[in-house]
Formats: sequence, structure tokens, C-alpha cells
Amino acid sequence: MVPLHKTAAPSITGDTQRDRHIESIVQQGWSMALLGF
Repeated sequence: MVPLHKTAAPSITGDTQRDRHIESIVQQGWSMALLGF
């Protein structure tokens, strides 16, 4: 997990990592929702 103060940092690398992290969470959420329902 990336610290919140790092995710809020206005750096291209930080934003990219944050976006990928959020995207992975969203994908996991959708897969769990599809399997659960």
C-alpha cells in the first residue's frame, strides 16, 4: 500500500502508481461482485 501523503504528491510516477492501484482495486471489486452475484 502507498501512503496517502505519497498518493497526494503531484508527481507523474505517484499518480501513475495510484491510478494503477485504483484500477486493480476496481477490477478486483468487479470480479468479486460478478462471482458473488
